[in-house]
Amino acid sequence: MTREILFRGKRTTNGQLVEGFYIERHNIKEILTQSGTVPVIPATVGQYTGKNCTVTGEKIFTHDIVRDYRGDTYHVVYDAHYAAFMLKSSLTYSGSRRMEGSYERVGNIFDDPFIEPEPQGREQPSRTPSSESFSRRNQKEAMKGLTNKQ
Repeated sequence: MTREILFRGKRTTNGQLVEGFYIERHNIKEILTQSGTVPVIPATVGQYTGKNCTVTGEKIFTHDIVRDYRGDTYHVVYDAHYAAFMLKSSLTYSGSRRMEGSYERVGNIFDDPFIEPEPQGREQPSRTPSSESFSRRNQKEAMKGLTNKQ
């Protein structure tokens, strides 16, 4: 079984996303495109997962935010332990799930940082400090409350 090895990152010059082969030479991170090499911001480089968006056909890369058929949103990550692309939800910090099935690409963590991976249209789990499903926003608020009491 073969799959396309491809990377995507943001240009250092204008922040536009480019796709191609990731190369590092002379301590410079670049993506090799059909028109030449383009310097990219290393933190924004993500690998193609082999999956495409079922709605638009766009390729899905790590650092993308995707939505499943139930309306739940996830952050696409690579998990070296499982050697697989996984879906992380802010509601399940303790785990993730394999990227199986069909997904709609709704953005990425660099351009759309306010798309919070959370379920939509279903009852929300309890948001208590002891709950594993404690959202990032609520964690920050709780931490402010704790530091203000001291």
